[in-house]
Amino acid sequence: MNSRTLHKISYGMYVISSVKEGKFNGQIANTVFQITSEPATIAISINKQNLTHEYISASKIFAAAVLSENTPLKFIGKFGFKSGREIDKFEDTEFKTEKTGTPIVTENAVAYLEAEIINSLDAGTHTVFLGRVVGAEILNDEKPMTYAYYHQVKNGSAPKTAPTYIKREKEKIIEEKKSGASKKYVCMVCGYIYDPDKGDPDDNIPPGTPFDKLPEDWTCPVCGAGKDEFEKLNTVIIGISKDSPKSHVKFIDKHNLSILILSDEEHKVLETYGVWGKKKNYGREYFGIVRSTFIIDPDGKIRKEWKKVRVAGHVDAVLDTLKKLIEESP
Repeated sequence: MNSRTLHKISYGMYVISSVKEGKFNGQIANTVFQITSEPATIAISINKQNLTHEYISASKIFAAAVLSENTPLKFIGKFGFKSGREIDKFEDTEFKTEKTGTPIVTENAVAYLEAEIINSLDAGTHTVFLGRVVGAEILNDEKPMTYAYYHQVKNGSAPKTAPTYIKREKEKIIEEKKSGASKKYVCMVCGYIYDPDKGDPDDNIPPGTPFDKLPEDWTCPVCGAGKDEFEKLNTVIIGISKDSPKSHVKFIDKHNLSILILSDEEHKVLETYGVWGKKKNYGREYFGIVRSTFIIDPDGKIRKEWKKVRVAGHVDAVLDTLKKLIEESP
């Protein structure tokens, strides 16, 4: 099963907050959805390990603030990767209280809803709380942030307690750009990926800044970890086919690819690796490439190979194997 299919489900980015014995807490959540319109009800999914779960269970109330696309990663990091057991998340956060008394985050929010719990469902690691909406307001006309935008544009990641957390978030990634090596580094604490091509606009790091040129006091914009908590994966991705170099250039430009593709028109390399062979399609036999993937170590030794590759789930399988091989290396 390709677990990343779950990323195709539409989600948003919210701050879910509640109160217990006069103390406030909140967390990032991506699972908030409307159930009915009359009466208006919404549901949220909260990990049982989170302090916010404890507060909601005790007070039977919660608020959901809808975050805008302009929300800084540091703000998301405070509510998504910091624990209310260790810090007061509302100490320097703009918020207000209304009908239920629960804190409503207004900073970086486009709208909010308040709800009273009317039912709940035990979902194993999470509880799905069903709430009757008792208050709701639109704060501005900014665009709400989707979960896809958070991942693809913000380079954000999901904490382990998120319902959408997938292990591959913490894989180390590197890509070779056509203009030269553009190494990505991953935070081993939260999974945030620093991409030199994008920089870190929230901290005034312009696009094109290599990781080793970042200020020494620069920290992960999501969780605050230092540069020493980032790692890179020195792996080069190379594609080979029998198509001409001219054809490759057109293909790379068309799909905006960032990997190296080599031409083997006489299929000498393909034959050496045993991936040029007889194929059959609708009763017709012909010679062609057997789609395959190889992991080759620095000494030129093949450490793993996949033949007759199917795309679904293959990227995850390769990355998982790479990580294991690197962890096993001396």
